[in-house]
Amino acid sequence: MGLFDGVKRTVRMSQAAAVVREVLDQVTKSGVLAGDPQALTTRLVALCWAQQPDVFDGKFGNPPHKISTAAIALAAGFHEYRDQPEIRSTLLIALCEVMKEVELRGHLYPFHNLDVALLRRAEEAMVKEDEERQERMAQMGFNASF
Repeated sequence: MGLFDGVKRTVRMSQAAAVVREVLDQVTKSGVLAGDPQALTTRLVALCWAQQPDVFDGKFGNPPHKISTAAIALAAGFHEYRDQPEIRSTLLIALCEVMKEVELRGHLYPFHNLDVALLRRAEEAMVKEDEERQERMAQMGFNASF
């Protein structure tokens, strides 16, 4: 690792964390997540980075955009918090917000192939999580038509 690689990593992690924090703040204001989302934000981005540091450090080309990094970090939380449905629901809402931004203004961002791949993985995780949420709701006696 070069002299400035650590600084670059910290900057990229901070940028992705800012996106995650922004959407979690929105969710917190709506009353879905209790408390300060900073610890959750930090954990999600660090977890994501730890799983594939070479990818997020840009070792194989361009590092991913902060929005695609934020999306995949939120998606990683579904597995990390599998036993905490309230956090998973919060992450689902937050990821939906990120994906809505990509859908509406994605053409304005300088996304690369890696970003597209990460966003697709995040979207797949989002769909799976929503299906699991619907199953949990059905087990409690709720159905999709309410």
